[in-house]
Amino acid sequence: TNMAMGSKGTGSSVSLHTFHGDTIPKEYHRKVLKKIAQLTKVIYNLHTKNDEKEEELETLSAQYAKEKQLLTNESDSKLKTCEEERMKMETINSQLELLVKEKDKLVQE
Repeated sequence: TNMAMGSKGTGSSVSLHTFHGDTIPKEYHRKVLKKIAQLTKVIYNLHTKNDEKEEELETLSAQYAKEKQLLTNESDSKLKTCEEERMKMETINSQLELLVKEKDKLVQE
């Protein structure tokens, strides 16, 4: 039976023979330890990348929340300004109507 034990793409393999008792050939043991080290590095890198992506997501979420708040504040301010202008226009229209009525009274007299 053959089992691939080499590093990425090297194609090296160790031929496994029936081991007698608890003896494991040193070359096989060395390659197994090397593979464990490689897999440990892969796991570490994946974990690190995951942490980086989580930090990036948190940063983007915070930026989004801040931008959303700024837009909300800006919209509220614009709405308030529009409401104030509408109320001013209503007051002006009311005053204009009163002036027109007074003018009409004066013209009729």
